Amino acid sequence: MFGFFRNLRKKISSSRYQEISDYKESCDELVGKYEHLLKQISEYMQENQVVLRSFEQNGRLLPQAPSDQVQLNTFSLLSIKDELVQITSECESLLSRGSSHLNTNTAYEKTIEVLLSQLRELRRYSEQIEEALGEFEDKLLKMEEVLSEHSLCN
Repeated sequence: MFGFFRNLRKKISSSRYQEISDYKESCDELVGKYEHLLKQISEYMQENQVVLRSFEQNGRLLPQAPSDQVQLNTFSLLSIKDELVQITSECESLLSRGSSHLNTNTAYEKTIEVLLSQLRELRRYSEQIEEALGEFEDKLLKMEEVLSEHSLCN
């Protein structure tokens, strides 16, 4: 009889461990996606910073920066923002999933608490990045507006 309960407890413990392990793996995958997105954002901003800085200082584009490239860069920004929204949504889902694990798995509470803390920080970074991308987009849109007005005059 005791063997039955011991085996049952091992099975339950094993399945709980697997759930937590899967959850941790999902969190790690999300962090990987986030790191990849940060690299994309960095490259994107570096590519466009010179054009934007020149435009802000002189009110016009550099000769080697055609307006088609600016529109393409705006599209890239929208793609990056969309990916950030998806990552943020995944983060919210994992936060919710982790909170439910925290309530049912006292043996793994510390692990879940650490993962939830990391996800909350990731969520906070997402908000900051979203704000910075919004400001960057505003600058690009203003530049495109001026370019459109300028090309219509010609």
